[in-house]
Amino acid sequence: MNDPTTAVHSLSHISALLCAIARLDPEPAALVDEHGVPRLVHRPQQFDELLEVSLEQPRRYGAGDPVVAARMFQLLHDVALHTGSGGRGDAVREQAARLAASVADEDYDDVERARFAAAARAVDEALSGAPAASA
Repeated sequence: MNDPTTAVHSLSHISALLCAIARLDPEPAALVDEHGVPRLVHRPQQFDELLEVSLEQPRRYGAGDPVVAARMFQLLHDVALHTGSGGRGDAVREQAARLAASVADEDYDDVERARFAAAARAVDEALSGAPAASA
């Protein structure tokens, strides 16, 4: 990502993919023969690994840009709405905490910090099924 605009556009596409993946059955996909006997079991990437790969560099290099940081929180919120509880929700919650810590290390003013805190709460509320408060 060469600039904040590219980062935001990339994160939007990644968000759509992660939301689709989050809705998939977590069990390994199996190809079955005409009698229903599994013949090939494929181990897909783990959701937490995909989430990490998707956010690691943007979090590291984009946490200092308010638009990129806000888009990462929005990505986590969007994905949280599709994960439900369990391991996938835990992975989203961990990424939200890591993003909040990265943002806390940046030089933001009080208004921006309040906005990010509200975004982090919205992720948590989406994971718990609570309606998000308007920020």
